[in-house]
Amino acid sequence: MEQIFSWVLERSLGISAVLLAVMLLQPFLHRRYRPQLNCLVWTALALCLLIPFSLPRTKQAVVTIDWESLIARQEEQMNGAAGTEPEQLSQAESLPVQSAQRRPVQWLPAIWLAGAAAVLVGQGGIYLATRKKLLRWSTAVEEPRTKQLLSRCQQELGMQEQVRLMRCCLLDTPMLMGLWRPCILLPEVELEEQQLRYVLLHELSHRRRRDLWLKFLLLVAKAVHWFNPLVWWMARRASADIEVACDADVLRLHDTKEERREYGALILYFIQLSRGRAIPLTTNFSEKGQIMRRFQEMMNTSKKRVGLLLFALICAAAVGSTAFVNLHVRAEEEPDLQLSEPMQQEMDILAAERAQTQQALDGQEEDEAVRRAEVAQQYAVYEPYGMSYDVEKDRFFYAGQMVRYFKDTVSADETNGFYFADGVIDVEPVRDTGGALIGLKQSSEEEFANRTQQQQQMDAEFAAAGVSGESGSVELGDPSLPDDSLNDYRSFGVSYQASTGHWMYEGRPIHILYDEDHYTFCDNGVSDGVSLTVFRNAGGNIERLVPAEGKELEAYINSYQPIQVQYDLGPGAEWVWPVPSTHEVSWPYGSRYDDTDFHTGLDIGDYSQEIYGEPVVAAADGTVAMVSEDWTPGRGYGMYLVIEHENGFATLYGHLSAIDVEEGDTVKAGEQIGQIGATGFATGPHLHFEVRVNGQHTDPAEYLPVGEE
Repeated sequence: MEQIFSWVLERSLGISAVLLAVMLLQPFLHRRYRPQLNCLVWTALALCLLIPFSLPRTKQAVVTIDWESLIARQEEQMNGAAGTEPEQLSQAESLPVQSAQRRPVQWLPAIWLAGAAAVLVGQGGIYLATRKKLLRWSTAVEEPRTKQLLSRCQQELGMQEQVRLMRCCLLDTPMLMGLWRPCILLPEVELEEQQLRYVLLHELSHRRRRDLWLKFLLLVAKAVHWFNPLVWWMARRASADIEVACDADVLRLHDTKEERREYGALILYFIQLSRGRAIPLTTNFSEKGQIMRRFQEMMNTSKKRVGLLLFALICAAAVGSTAFVNLHVRAEEEPDLQLSEPMQQEMDILAAERAQTQQALDGQEEDEAVRRAEVAQQYAVYEPYGMSYDVEKDRFFYAGQMVRYFKDTVSADETNGFYFADGVIDVEPVRDTGGALIGLKQSSEEEFANRTQQQQQMDAEFAAAGVSGESGSVELGDPSLPDDSLNDYRSFGVSYQASTGHWMYEGRPIHILYDEDHYTFCDNGVSDGVSLTVFRNAGGNIERLVPAEGKELEAYINSYQPIQVQYDLGPGAEWVWPVPSTHEVSWPYGSRYDDTDFHTGLDIGDYSQEIYGEPVVAAADGTVAMVSEDWTPGRGYGMYLVIEHENGFATLYGHLSAIDVEEGDTVKAGEQIGQIGATGFATGPHLHFEVRVNGQHTDPAEYLPVGEE
């Protein structure tokens, strides 16, 4: 066992050097070589990590670890740190190291073996349990049209192997599973024939390329080298590269720009459905953080190199690296090494903090990746005319220069446009008399100077008002609408931190404030913040705020429902539905994306082009308090307006294509105020509708009347 453990350490150290080099080369590999090269590299490195071979060692190894001397030096340092006197230390140096008689390799191999078994049993158990559950709730696809389409796709890929096709009501996205008996599982969603064709080609390509066997190889490598973070990084990168390579195989058969856009739109559709939970040894969609690269590869039509010579060099480096690592483990003198209890506790705390920070960063990266992918899809129509979107830089380029300003009125109901202050040219669309796009042109220097002056005036107005001119986050509210949610509790230590947008108590952000029968506040953006309970006296007045343990309020959080209180809008006032042409709610109020985001309103409409320009009416009598027609693609509410009503009520109408009222106008319930659009962060035409009571958003469904189309 000791020899096996020593071999694993040697192999892990040797391959780690190659993995570091490959990590640094990733941008170069993605830019110059086909994605299939990365899959070949990961396969070779995984085999090197698992196959017990070795080259003759050099007499002077590059990496040499002598356990005896290493532990002896560390024990001397630990004794010195504990306050050992110089005389005692010199005397101790003359004595043999007593702990050298103990054998750490007796328990280190045992820990390694337990960790490897835990990874294999855990991942294998998840796969077997999930497979059994999915097959139990799956039914074989018997439609002749679908089976014929599967057969045609197999012929296109040159596959003779029998592949089962089933539908599963538990899935959100399609996937392939089964190492020996492959099975494609489809979700119960309606797809057009071309969309289903893309799905089948994608999953069949996984089978033709034997991607599940590569995932199995990576799983075993992770289990054997579970202590090496570079091996886990390799497995994660390999999963992303497998999807990119599979995309390339599909697009090789469908290489037109229109087909690439259709394929990208389908991927984006399944991103929105995906729950982001990885299932071992399957091809289910879970790597949202890599979506930017996938879309970049889809839209990249340049020829790339195969890279066989580079692959051979990496393989030679991986094989040769094992000859330069030599671990000396002396069985007769094996010291005992363990950290002191305070040091171990400090290391555990640091590891937990790093994991929490990384989790937050991963969530932000995934949201940003989805936004950029949607922008790339929206502006793909301008690529044939020379304006392209750089996904990594989040900027547009025309004739090799960064674009500052662009605005294209596609129709009376649709406008594309953006403004980036660091751009150097302005671009305008060119349309014929029939309104068809026929080209793009750079604005004149005079027009550029005029827009610069206008923007400077606008920035000055924003600065005077004390707000930022940048577009806000997705549907998290406009900076011009102050957050006065917890004003009643300011005299008890609660304050608002404008820089972060969070309410604070004793220097910590507030996650939950529970005031029974009066008010409940929940900020899902700071789940690790302080939770407070409000105590009132017999007269109903606030006495104090008491911090509560998260577990004490956990039961309440899990069963939380919006307080169902019908506020009075005023004498004779009533609510009306804001979109007369449809009552379909495509996204309700509340938490979404596995509680990583909180939707502050209702999305009304089915995102289809048919509802573009449909009237939007005021939900109640009131006064138009704000109108915003300046917007940036992929950000915020787009074009929106706010109506103030009586008794602290306000309603917000977002993503409009046109606004029919002005600030200060008095409107009646049911009066048209705008038209449905898809401006700002919107995947399709719909109305984002919010209800706010004293500045705090609440569920609009509690107030709107129930209707039918």
